[in-house]
Amino acid sequence: MNEIKTNLKPTFHRPYLWVNVQNSLRVRGLYDTGADISCISEKLFRQLPPPYRPQKIASDKTPNFRSAGGQALPVRGLYEFKIRVNAKFLRHKFWVIPDLNEPLILGIDFIQEHQLWYCPKNKSFAWEGQPNWGQGHLKVCQATTIPPLSVAYLKASIRTEGGSSPGKIISASQMSLVASTRSSLEGPI
Repeated sequence: MNEIKTNLKPTFHRPYLWVNVQNSLRVRGLYDTGADISCISEKLFRQLPPPYRPQKIASDKTPNFRSAGGQALPVRGLYEFKIRVNAKFLRHKFWVIPDLNEPLILGIDFIQEHQLWYCPKNKSFAWEGQPNWGQGHLKVCQATTIPPLSVAYLKASIRTEGGSSPGKIISASQMSLVASTRSSLEGPI
């Protein structure tokens, strides 16, 4: 019976990305389009050294939040945090919630305000306007022999799956192809 249940329940990986909070803690944040709000667990909030904790934002209303399962979520307050996501520095308001099942959740409010997109095909994140391509073609400029168990830098031209150049903003890792091999490669790649 357990085998049938395992086969019926598909396994998938939820989209996480690294977030630096208040220039103090680096945590895995869940990218969650199903969450109406962005929130931080009270446990993570308490891990921040007191000088790094932001001030609570005063509010006239007590929010009424529910988990995906429908349970009421107690709230400690709303705070504006300085965060860094994929080398981009931002400020965003997060609700601090005790017993949250994730240390940090980037909800749809964050996603829409800052326009951070997730590509499930490539399992990658990109900011609006940033080139986002995951597959393409490399053409090596000249034939090179790479000795076994070595690393070599090869000059190559890159084209996306659509045949165009990947864009003006290309990282150094995309500009240089690093080939690490276990056997000798001869001739054009």
